[in-house]
Amino acid sequence: MEKNENIVRYTAAELREMRARGQSQTNWAYVDSLTEDELEASIDWGEEGVPDPDSIRAGIPGPGEHINMLIDDDIVTWFRAEVAGTGLGFKTRMNDALREYMEARRQQPTAVEAGSAHRAG
Repeated sequence: MEKNENIVRYTAAELREMRARGQSQTNWAYVDSLTEDELEASIDWGEEGVPDPDSIRAGIPGPGEHINMLIDDDIVTWFRAEVAGTGLGFKTRMNDALREYMEARRQQPTAVEAGSAHRAG
C-alpha cells in the first residue's frame, strides 16, 4: 500500500456529511452487509496484531510523562520477546505491567489502614 503524503483531517460531522453525499471510497453497503464472522475473518491479524482484552481500558488516555531510567538488560530482553508478534510495543507492555501492579496495590490497605483495622478488631 502506497502512503499518501497529503494527510488531511476531518471532524466526525464532516465525515458524516461526506458519507451522506456519497464522497466515500468505501463501499458501505458491502461493509454493512457483512456478518460479524465475515468481519472477523477479514482482519489481517498479522498486520493488525491480535488484541489483548486485558489491555483494554475505557476512556481516552491522558498524557504520558517522558522519563529516563535504567532498566536491567534481561528485563528489556524479556519484554521485547514477550510482545513479539502481538502488535504491541515492549514499552507499552511494560507500562501495562506497571499499571497492573499499581492497581493491585491500590486495592490493598495501606500499612496505616491495616494497623488501625487490626487494632479495631
